[in-house]
Amino acid sequence: MYLTHYCRVEHPERLVGDLRHSIRALADLALAHEHRPLAEREAQLRAAVGDLLATDAKAHGCTLDEARIRELLSVDTALNAQGLEVWLRRRARGRPHRRKGGYTARPGSACAPTRPHHEAPHRRPAHPRDQGGSGPAGPARRLPGQ
Repeated sequence: MYLTHYCRVEHPERLVGDLRHSIRALADLALAHEHRPLAEREAQLRAAVGDLLATDAKAHGCTLDEARIRELLSVDTALNAQGLEVWLRRRARGRPHRRKGGYTARPGSACAPTRPHHEAPHRRPAHPRDQGGSGPAGPARRLPGQ
C-alpha cells in the first residue's frame, strides 16, 4: 500500500491502533485549547502539536536531537495545527461536536445525518481510473502486486 507521498507501507493493519491513538491525541489536544482566545490559539496549537510530534518521534526510536526533529516535522506541525484550528472554528459555529465514542454533528446542524445510522452511507460513483479505465490523467496504472 502506498500512502499519498510516503513510501510503501506493508501490513497497514498493524498501524491502525497507532493511527487511532494519534487522531485521539490530536483531538484531545485541540479540545484542551478550544476556549482559548482565537488570537493566541493557533500559535498555542502549533506549539502543542510540535511537542506531541517530537515526543512521538522520540518514542518511536528517533535519535536526532529535538531541534532537528522539530525542524523536520515543521510542515507537518503547521498543517496539523491549522487543521485543528479549522475543526475548532467549525465546532464553534455549531458543526461537529464530541459524543461518547467519537465525533459527530449536532442534531439539526448542516452536518447532521439525514438518514438513520444503520442505513448504508451514500457512495460516490467509482472513477474510471479506479476500474482500470482511463481518466483525465490517462490510462490507469497498476502498482506491482495489484
